[in-house]
Amino acid sequence: MSIVTYSQSFNFEADIQNVSKSGFYQIMVSPEISSYTNPDLSDLRIKSPDGREVARILNTSTVASQLKLNEFPFTILNADTAASRYICKAPPGLLISNLSFYLSSANALRYASVSGSNDSLRWFSVADHFLLDVSAAGKLENSVITIAIPASRYQFYKLRIDNDHHDPIRVLKIGTLQADSAAKLREAAFTKNPNPVLIMQTDSSNKRSYIRIQFANPYHVDGFLVRIAGTTFFERQSQLYQADSLLNANIPRQLISSFTLTSSKPGYLTIPRTACSVFMLVIENDDNPPLKVESCTSRQIATSMIAWFDSGKKFTISMGNAKLPPPNYDLEKFTDSIPKILQTLSVGTIHPFKRQLISSGTSAKNQWWIWPLIVLALVTLGTLSWKLLQDIKNEKK
Repeated sequence: MSIVTYSQSFNFEADIQNVSKSGFYQIMVSPEISSYTNPDLSDLRIKSPDGREVARILNTSTVASQLKLNEFPFTILNADTAASRYICKAPPGLLISNLSFYLSSANALRYASVSGSNDSLRWFSVADHFLLDVSAAGKLENSVITIAIPASRYQFYKLRIDNDHHDPIRVLKIGTLQADSAAKLREAAFTKNPNPVLIMQTDSSNKRSYIRIQFANPYHVDGFLVRIAGTTFFERQSQLYQADSLLNANIPRQLISSFTLTSSKPGYLTIPRTACSVFMLVIENDDNPPLKVESCTSRQIATSMIAWFDSGKKFTISMGNAKLPPPNYDLEKFTDSIPKILQTLSVGTIHPFKRQLISSGTSAKNQWWIWPLIVLALVTLGTLSWKLLQDIKNEKK
């Protein structure tokens, strides 16, 4: 008799646009798709018509690869298990709206911060407590991480990486990607999530403002843009929390990031990737009137899946398995063979995954001989039972 098992467990799936010519294509990971996946996209898989997995690569450098890196000379101040510090020098007067870090690939997570200075003596905060996720930056020989920063003209920038008792990550290059403006770079490097369905502000007597930000789905969030209305000059310490559920969304739970909300620069906040539908923004007002949050939008890093698709075949994407580890495909070792410019395929409506039985033996059509055996077994069992009853009756007599 054949052994029947269920296919790998996923909760959702969607059809992929058919291709007329076999080759490499890309699929953009939209906010809708990401809302059904793990934060690291480990459970986002491509399936062939026979249910087999198709090797794919996650790519976050689609935009960056088409921009020119203006590389800065840098000096290593120290690199040990406590922290690594680097100082780079930018061309005088250059308006910088992003910083790119070329890192030697590693399976590592580090928190980092960037400061700016015009004399390398007095330093000012540029980007506080952001995540360097080298493992999610792409499994290539070198990883590239680009962060958007408030537009500035500092001549020196200092990168500090907290190693937290681990060996340091090797920094290969530091520079900026050339773009017309910070807005255009953010538009290209990030995907805007749907607007929140609810922004509710509560100004408390404890000199704090609590702003509940609720989205329709748990989109992946790599950054926020907070707009303040009605106040010209302000500088407030703030915290962003992840609320644990819709029922207790007014109670801050897990701290995501601490930052300064100030009128001197746009309210862009880069955070570690968080898959969540409810956030809580807490603003410390001190003795000042509460700020009025006019709007709050979120974004995620633009990511695509690259895979080989055969013409005439129907492929699907599967997602929704929190326990699934990241895949390990041979294709990741052959990225040089993938064209730089790829056609983008569309994805259909996401729907619950259709469970399918996978038979490891003969198909059901060829198992007609099983039924006579079952009937014979039942007849034999009935005969033995009847004889046993007759023997019991004879013993009682």
